[in-house]
Amino acid sequence: MIRIGIIIATIALLLSCSQNNSTSSGYSLKGKVDYTGESGDGDVEIMIYPYPVINDTLQQIMDEYPQIGVPVTPEMLFDKNESDPLKKAMTDNSGSWEVDGLSEGNYIAVLKKEYAYEFIYNLKVPEIDNSGLVELKKAIVYNDGDIINNNVIIEENSNVYFEGVVRVSEFGSLTINPGAKLVFSDSTLAYDKGTLIVNGRMTVAGSSDNYVQLFGDGDGLRDAWGGVRAGEGATLDFERFIVRNSYKGVGGDKATNKFRFAVFKGNTVGGKTSYNTIESECYNIVALDNETGMDYFAPNEETTINKSIIFRNYFGVILWGESTSTYKNSYLCLNRIAIRTYQFFNGCVNNSNFNYNERSIFIHGDNLNIGDTSLKVFENDFFSSKYYHIIINSYAYYNEARPVIVSNNFHILNLLVNIYGTRPHPNSFSIDFTNNWLNGETDSLAIEDCIFDKDDVEEQFKPYTGNVFFSPVSSFIVYNTGIQDE
Repeated sequence: MIRIGIIIATIALLLSCSQNNSTSSGYSLKGKVDYTGESGDGDVEIMIYPYPVINDTLQQIMDEYPQIGVPVTPEMLFDKNESDPLKKAMTDNSGSWEVDGLSEGNYIAVLKKEYAYEFIYNLKVPEIDNSGLVELKKAIVYNDGDIINNNVIIEENSNVYFEGVVRVSEFGSLTINPGAKLVFSDSTLAYDKGTLIVNGRMTVAGSSDNYVQLFGDGDGLRDAWGGVRAGEGATLDFERFIVRNSYKGVGGDKATNKFRFAVFKGNTVGGKTSYNTIESECYNIVALDNETGMDYFAPNEETTINKSIIFRNYFGVILWGESTSTYKNSYLCLNRIAIRTYQFFNGCVNNSNFNYNERSIFIHGDNLNIGDTSLKVFENDFFSSKYYHIIINSYAYYNEARPVIVSNNFHILNLLVNIYGTRPHPNSFSIDFTNNWLNGETDSLAIEDCIFDKDDVEEQFKPYTGNVFFSPVSSFIVYNTGIQDE
């Protein structure tokens, strides 16, 4: 009787563990998929990933500046290409799937079949052991060489796959509704990457709780797919969208580019407007972990780039072209170079915060001895910088950079400005560096020690023949500096 009692107790314990979704090797997670394609519910690939964790610094910035307007969440930051899945499974013919061996924690399940994707977020194990029935919509497929000549509307939460180069003609339009996933073919060859070329009009209309996603089908981290490029006279009107892992991002030449409430993550270039852009709106942007977050070539154009968080990019923002554009109301943090300007850019940077960048602003002169560059930098907050806050350089083909740097707050004084040129391309213009608050410092000799110019190096290497005028110095923190809630 004692032996029978032990057996009964053991069976009861096993049943209890099974009901709690726990085994000796961890917890299990299961679900069911309803695939809308003709091939049935079987052979859907299930990939389980750890839930992303938002960087503490990024979270602090988002909390401090909600006026940026982009609610960066772990779901928005998730990138299937950043790591291998922890677990994989396939659905059976009924659409059922199950994985086991999971530790307690939070997970994301990625469902894939025939270019169609679905993401199941916030799967807290062991609280959740069954994701329930999830619909996986069959992808709308455009093949290499296809041309969209009519007005196409993509329904909410649809999957769309672009193989090779697909075009929207000047007579066509493409409208993308909330939650749609635009997936592009992958290639190691630049000319063969999945790319959408728009010669007509493309509208992306995500919602605040259901962003449109653009990403590559492959596993490339920087340049998995080509991008969405606008041809001459075309219009890209994008709102509430995420771009991941692209080669050239979104934007175009001699076109209208409007980007609002966007996330650019892990791209070679995130947002790009270039070559005689007709009209641009670039508001409420978050760019992180890109080689270049945003690249704006804007000759003969006045564009306002407003309310952005530029975080942990190599180049945060590049501004160039004969333009009087304004970059303002932004937070730039942990970038190799936060802002880089060159080639006739005569605009301004103001009301922005620079913190923990290696170099805050890198100002080049002009190209091929034509004209001059006179960037105005005013009413900004400069905090910690690894090297210099501002570098002024006529290096190589770029000549005569002469910025105006006035009415800024420099909270750390040790590395203010680095000015130099080269013998073939000397930098001779004087620099207006007046009325800045220099962490309370007013002593002229102490300030001069923080400016790297012709006296600090051998002249034949870095000739600079101008002067830096830093007096008067502001005795008080400059009023109205930093991101404004407009």
